Amino acid sequence: RIRRQAVPVLYCDFRSMYPTVCTLMGLWPFVTASGIDHDDWTAEAIALLDSIALTDLQSPDFWKTLTALVQVAPGEDIFPVRASYGEGNRTIGLNYLSSHEPMWFTLADCIASKILTGKPPRIVKAIRFSPQKAQDGLRPIAIAGREDIAIDPYQDDLYSRVIELRGRVQAQEKVATASGDNAGTDRLAAYSQMLKLLANSTSYGIFAEMNVQSRDRPKEVTCHGMTGEPFDTGTKSV
Repeated sequence: RIRRQAVPVLYCDFRSMYPTVCTLMGLWPFVTASGIDHDDWTAEAIALLDSIALTDLQSPDFWKTLTALVQVAPGEDIFPVRASYGEGNRTIGLNYLSSHEPMWFTLADCIASKILTGKPPRIVKAIRFSPQKAQDGLRPIAIAGREDIAIDPYQDDLYSRVIELRGRVQAQEKVATASGDNAGTDRLAAYSQMLKLLANSTSYGIFAEMNVQSRDRPKEVTCHGMTGEPFDTGTKSV
């Protein structure tokens, strides 16, 4: 957060960030669940934000408590905000935010704001979610048809399992490269990329579906967006 000043930095990256977050939060049971329960967690969320510290986030067990949505009354808190920046392009920035109307964020967003600002956001309401028992009739699946790489939805965490499998394939790829097996290297590299895409897409995008209809000429449509006021426009993709 130091601007316009040259300073030494250490570049850090995450290994498979989305699958890692899903595994830490224990989200795979939500995918296999026969249903999802929700409970009022307002008092617990207020108490948690009052006492939370950065060291708490370094405990893997703590991440299981993050399956909650929180309605807050933002007042100089730092939250991810989608808005029009610069030339009118809408994107997300992590900014100080105040609002006369309550807004919903994840519990993780609220914790990040507390750590960055030193004060907890003012909570209006919090809802925590928990998975019910797993669905009946789920079956193991062999990834890309390889029986040696099978995932049991009852026993395995898909997200961590796929990343572990990718690590194994990457090790095999290095051996193939060292031995001069170019065809094997290419095959294993493609397989590794497939596992990466599988892990990231299932942990990030499978719960959003877009069915696009493309047209030769623009079609008049009414858009309902974040501003609260609908507007008419023309588009070739509906």
